[in-house]
Amino acid sequence: MTTGPDQNQGNGTNGNRPWAELRSGLLKLTIWENANTQGVVYHSSVLVRLYRDQREEWQETSSLGRDDLLRAGNLLRRGFDMIESEEQRRRETQTD
Repeated sequence: MTTGPDQNQGNGTNGNRPWAELRSGLLKLTIWENANTQGVVYHSSVLVRLYRDQREEWQETSSLGRDDLLRAGNLLRRGFDMIESEEQRRRETQTD
């Protein structure tokens, strides 16, 4: 499952909604868009693995097993490509 980028978000002004969220199996990459004090937009990301605890409640961990690594790499590449595309689109918009 992939969501985003959220065209309505604008520099983190929509109450802490992620710019994009990508899923692959039990892995989730959340990408946030922020702006520094000079107004320069940047992105940060968080990669987690979802699991059910002993009470069958969903939890998140940053710990990955061997079988998660290739899937995590592919997910991170997709996130990188999304950010690169957005930055390119913004550069083109600024020069028009």
